[in-house]
Order: sequence, then structure tokens, then C-alpha cells
Amino acid sequence: MPTIAYINIDNLTKNYHLVEKLTKTSIIPIVKADAYGHGCIEVSQILSSFSSTKYLGVAYSQEGKLLREKGIEKPILILSYISDDFHIIDEYNLTPTLYSLSLIDKMADFAKQKGKRVNVHIKIDTGMNRLGINYKDIQKIYEKLKKYRDSLNIKGIMSHLCCADNDDEFTLIQLNRFNDAVSFLESKGFYFEYKHIANSAAIVNFPQTYLNCVRPGIILYGYMPNKNMHNPGFNPMLSIKSHIIHIHDLYPEEGVSYGRTFVTKEKIKVGVIAIGYADGFQRTLSNNFYVLIKGKKSAIIGNVCMDMIMCNLTYINAKVGDEVIILGKDQDEKIDAWDYATKTNTIPYEILTNMGKRIQRIYIKK
Repeated sequence: MPTIAYINIDNLTKNYHLVEKLTKTSIIPIVKADAYGHGCIEVSQILSSFSSTKYLGVAYSQEGKLLREKGIEKPILILSYISDDFHIIDEYNLTPTLYSLSLIDKMADFAKQKGKRVNVHIKIDTGMNRLGINYKDIQKIYEKLKKYRDSLNIKGIMSHLCCADNDDEFTLIQLNRFNDAVSFLESKGFYFEYKHIANSAAIVNFPQTYLNCVRPGIILYGYMPNKNMHNPGFNPMLSIKSHIIHIHDLYPEEGVSYGRTFVTKEKIKVGVIAIGYADGFQRTLSNNFYVLIKGKKSAIIGNVCMDMIMCNLTYINAKVGDEVIILGKDQDEKIDAWDYATKTNTIPYEILTNMGKRIQRIYIKK
């Protein structure tokens, strides 16, 4: 393959152990969206080996099913949408998060039909206003859980912080709402083995959110949720390398790529690189970014194509077959996901998860 993603397993391990060191508590590492583009099977195999990993966090039951089919035995927590796929949850021994009063009813009914007590987590909405039962409805939550004690085993309770990377005041409001809800239920005799609200940003910024379990996501893969946040030592796992597949000269007043958005003013040397928007290299980077070749920045010229980009090689002594750094380090220069995100007005999460499936993943470990 002309373009390869190299995924550093050592950095995953170091990042995980840094979370352990910071929090000293149970961990639910998030491996949804193919482990943020890094490969959910391989990443989950590593994370499952750590004793502090209590669950693997996925978005949907189908993601959990895939992990089970690939031999992952660690408990798996479904964090997001649950439809009528209770049979998948049951067959593959997945733990659902119940985020509405009606979903509590449905899951309890399913448990009764199966004649078993189902492990679940309850999600409280403390201000994210996405999924979760509103913290103001804590009395209703209590009544439901009390009603279904014989059907539902409440293993955990959770909420999600919406701005732990940029709003200290509201983060603490959310934490207090959550703690109040948990305390109320505990006063009514409920015990929660796992209480979790801390995401990546909170793990770095708010030790008081650790409780007895945390949910690291983007920091496991080496990036901070906010570019301006202090990084205590997390390192990216991913680097992407491609190759020059063609070189040619152009003369003044010649256009490059679709739409001729780049027209030469002088003679230049053009390199063609085997990566495009089908691989996640966004078209908005046309004439607006660079790659690294022999330790130097080479500007992208012309529109990004589905399978190729063009770059200016005029001042670089390059040949066909030379390595091109799309993401990673090259001598004194580097490109990381925040560089892409800043140029395209997005966040590293989107950059990482948009990496195309046809890019071969190779896992490296010293």
C-alpha cells in the first residue's frame, strides 16, 4: 500500500499508565468509533490486559458484538443508542447504559422475559442535554429502580461533562448535580460499583471528578481535548506515511488539478502523492496545507483529489518513491492532528476518526 498508518502500541500503554497514575481508580477506556480510528480490536486487546480496565466503552451494540466476535472477553459498556437490539446485548453479554425512564421499563421487561437480572448503568443528564435522565427527575429514577430491583442490577451510574476543557464553573455545577443525585439514590439503599463522570478533559483538569471510575478517550490516543490545555505527558499513537508516485515539471501559467485553483507563476517541480479525500485527507486543505518530505515542508497545490494530492517539490531534492509524512515527525518538523484541525476548523477527534479504511494499519511495538 502506498499510504500506511503506523500505530504505536508503546504510546498507548504509556498513555494508559499515565491515566492510572493521575487518577488511581478504575478505568473505562473508550474504544468507540474503531478506537478513534486506531483499530478497536488491536487497541482493545491491549487495554483488556490491564487490571484497572473494568469495561471497554463503545457507542453501539454492534461495536460490542464485533469485539466479542474477535475474542475480547472484558466487560463492554454501551454508552449510546439502544434500540430493539436487546437480544444482541443479551447474546454477547454487553452492559447497556439506560438513558431514559422508558428505556428502564423496556430493559426491565426484557429481563423478565428472559428470567434473569441484567447488569446496567444509569445515565443522568446534568447539563449536556444529549442523552440521560434529567437530574431533576431523581425521584422518578428512584421509583423506577426500586420497582425493578429484581430485574435490573445497577452496576454503575454516570453522567457526561460538556465543557471540562473550557468552563470550570459549569463543570463543577454538573459535578455537584451528579453527586447530589448519586447521594440521594445511595441514601435509598442503592450501591453503585462504578460512579463515573470524568472524561479526558476532566481527568487532566478536575481531580475531584474521579470518584471511583473514569472514562478516558482522546488522551489515550495522545491528544488533549483542547489545544490550550496543559498536556501532562500524553503522546500520539498515530503517524501516517505515504509516497511520491510521480514527479513532473510545470511552466508558467499552467494549472494543477481540478478547477485549476492553482496556476503557476514560474517553473516548478510537482510531486503527486498517493493520498486523497477518500483516505480522510480533507478537500478543504487544497492550497492550504503541507506535507513533510526530507524534513521540509512541501506546500499542497491544487485541489485535493479522491486518491491523490499534489505538492511543490521545487526546493526539495526528491524522487519517485520517497517517503512523505502526512502525520508525524520528520527531522525537526512535525504535523499532528491539531495542525489539521486548526486548518479545517474542527477538532482532532474528527481528524483521527475520518482516517480512511483503505489506509493499511501497522502496529509497532519496541
